[in-house]
This record gives sequence, structure tokens and C-alpha cells, in this order.
Amino acid sequence: TTLDLRIQDIAHSALEKQLYAFSAHHGSVLVMETATGKIRAMVNLRKNEQGRYVDAYNYALRDATEPGSTFKVVSLLAAMDDGFIDRNTTVNTGGGVWEYGGQRITDSHMGGIYDISDILALSSNVGSAKLIVKSYSSNPQIFINHLRRWKMFDKLDIELPGAAKPMIVTPESKRWNKATLASMSYGYASAFSLLQLATFYNGIANDGKMVKPLFIDKIMKDGKVTHTATPQVMVEKMASPKAIQMMTEALTKAVEKGTAKSIFTPNLKMAGKTGTTQNQSDGWFMGMVPNLVTGVWVGAEDRAVHFRGLQLGQGATMALPIWGYYMKKCYADKDLAVSK
Repeated sequence: TTLDLRIQDIAHSALEKQLYAFSAHHGSVLVMETATGKIRAMVNLRKNEQGRYVDAYNYALRDATEPGSTFKVVSLLAAMDDGFIDRNTTVNTGGGVWEYGGQRITDSHMGGIYDISDILALSSNVGSAKLIVKSYSSNPQIFINHLRRWKMFDKLDIELPGAAKPMIVTPESKRWNKATLASMSYGYASAFSLLQLATFYNGIANDGKMVKPLFIDKIMKDGKVTHTATPQVMVEKMASPKAIQMMTEALTKAVEKGTAKSIFTPNLKMAGKTGTTQNQSDGWFMGMVPNLVTGVWVGAEDRAVHFRGLQLGQGATMALPIWGYYMKKCYADKDLAVSK
């Protein structure tokens, strides 16, 4: 397989430690090698009846859930690629509340004038919604077409069985209304697996080239190698080089000054985005260093069950420390050659 047992062990340890600390029901860590798409670690843990965490279900592949604020990266990249957003774009988030289409959109902090990196760093729902509505409300299909081009409607064609099919509400759906585009911009009205999101983020880290996740490195028969895995390109050019560069810079700033700043380390190249779903049922973090993209997801089994308030359920509280601990251990192991 493509798994690196040293990275697998580090990821397992980081996830298990955090699950015990917060008594979460389950969690998953997925590590993808940027240039090749090879899956270097995949850990799935669920609490059993004895209160121990065991590998009983492949959440990374099989579960499609709301991506929360991790989807803001998808939304804003579309607008960057279409030229609606550039480095000078700002949005007035007012007092952190916006009424649109009969829906009240709120931020978890006071508002103001935000640039793109602020919207990602402070994870502003109002900022994302205002920009996407302004850009696409007259023709939402243009926005939806980006998602199709990025294979976000497609079940991933991988070597393992059971990959979840994504869900995206479209203008043709009975569920679509005036407010749908706004709520979709910050991660509602859609559902993806951790593997699907990691594949998207990996494309950004790989300069806009989206490669297929690979789980099998080589196949041997009678002691001879009959197949060696090579990178398989899913999307040659996700967006313009300018848009990819702009998003990479914004995600880097999100780690330096935003919801992910607790793991910021000077002199190390890192970028990423936290995410939290409705009712704080799940916490996400998608982290990027030059040669590895790592997705972390922690959650409750029942959607009606959620962490006690926003602070505990936030991706910044639940998922981010797992990535921080895991990356620190990876950097400490010189043999792993994790690029800085």
C-alpha cells in the first residue's frame, strides 16, 4: 500500500490523544502526498462500548458530512478564478450579522471591513456569503459549474470500496431557494467525505493540479512487480495560477493570524482552514505543508448530539490540535523529510 507506517503511527497517536481528551465519539485523519496523491496515512477511530477507541469504520471514505467553513476555500477559489475577487477586494461584514433571503447569517465575532485573508482567517460566514451572492446570485449555475469541473459531484474512483457520494443542492432541486447560495458559500447545503475535501485542498497545494488519491503503491505477482502506481490527474488546471497563488497566500495568513494561529510556527511553510458544522456536531481542519495535505475530522455519531457549545465543537478546538501535534512529530523525524 501507499501508507507510511511512521506517519500512520504519528497520526493515530495524535487522533487518539485528542479523542480521549474531549470524549468525542469518533475521528479521522487522512494524509495525502501532494505531488503523487498517494495516501500516506489514514486513521479512523470510534469509541466502543468499553470507552476505548478502535478502528471499526472508515469515516474518511464512507461518511459524507457538511464541510462547514472548510468549504469557504472552494467558494472563494471559484470567485477568484472568475475575476470577482482579487487581492484588493474587501467586504463590509457590518456587525457580523446579515439578513438575506429570509435567513439570518451570523459570525462568531464582531464584524468590520475584511479582505479575503480576513474572511478565511476569522472564518466569516457573512463575508463569504456577501461575496458569493454578489458574484453569482444572478446566475448560480456558473458557481455550480466550478464544482462540477472540480469533480465535487462525483464519487471518487479509488481502489477501495465504499467511497461516499457527495451531496450538493443545485438550482434544480426542490430544496433550492434564494438563501441556498449564501449558505452553500460557507459549507451548508452540501456534504463531502474527508477524502473528497483532502483531494480538493491537495489540488491547491499542487499548484492547481488535482490528482486522484492512490492507496496501492505496487502490485506484485510471483515476486515480481506487475504494477507501479503513477500520479493520475483528475483536473489539469483547477483555476488560473493567479487564483491558486492568491488562495495559497490567504490560507497561509489564516494560519498566521486567524482561527488556526495556535499552531503557527515561524520559518515553517504551512497553510490551512478550520471548519465547524451546524450545531457543532463536527470539527474540521485541512492543513497544508509543501509536500503533504492532511485532513482532520472529529465528530459525534448522531447529528442531534453535539459538543457543548461552539467553543468545544469548533474545528479550531477539536481538530486543529491533532494536526499541530502530528506535524510537530513529523518534523521531528528527519527521516520523514516533511518539507518546510
